[in-house]
Amino acid sequence: MPSMWAVLEARQKAAAVRVEDLEAELERVRAALAGRTPLSPRFGADNRRSAF
Repeated sequence: MPSMWAVLEARQKAAAVRVEDLEAELERVRAALAGRTPLSPRFGADNRRSAF
């Protein structure tokens, strides 16, 4: 059975890899959104009131 220290080191390394993957994904999303203009508040997702 591996020691608790070895288990914690393995978990830390796995978490670091996940963080790197998420940072790369965030950069891809930012790059994809860089050319888009924000929606007008009039047409935003939070505008749920009826026009009547």
